[in-house]
Amino acid sequence: MADINAFPIKTIPFNPADFAGDDGKEVELYVSPTHIQWRYVGDASYIDLVPLSDLTGPTGVGITSVVRTSGTGAAGTTDTYTITFDDASTTTFDVLNGADGTDAVWTEITQADYDALSPPDASTLYVIVG
Repeated sequence: MADINAFPIKTIPFNPADFAGDDGKEVELYVSPTHIQWRYVGDASYIDLVPLSDLTGPTGVGITSVVRTSGTGAAGTTDTYTITFDDASTTTFDVLNGADGTDAVWTEITQADYDALSPPDASTLYVIVG
């Protein structure tokens, strides 16, 4: 094994300013109907950088309707609402109806604590967190 002292290392001070060049040109970005494009400020034409189609995901599904499909809206009862999407798929959610909305209470609660309620208080809006 070689003796490390046999190869002395010379320390040379480094100042980044000693290597600084001229400032580069500024660029402009533009979104055309088909591409993100760029050009140097002052240039006449833009250069395609990336097609928008590479950045665009599939079209999402929209909502066609939200309809109460069971229940009466009476205080203390639960209504079921059905969401119909524009691809004809559906999902449902339940709403526990409060008395009149004047003395409602907002309570943040974990799902486990909510599941342990028997029954939930009809005058409380439970917001599931965590």
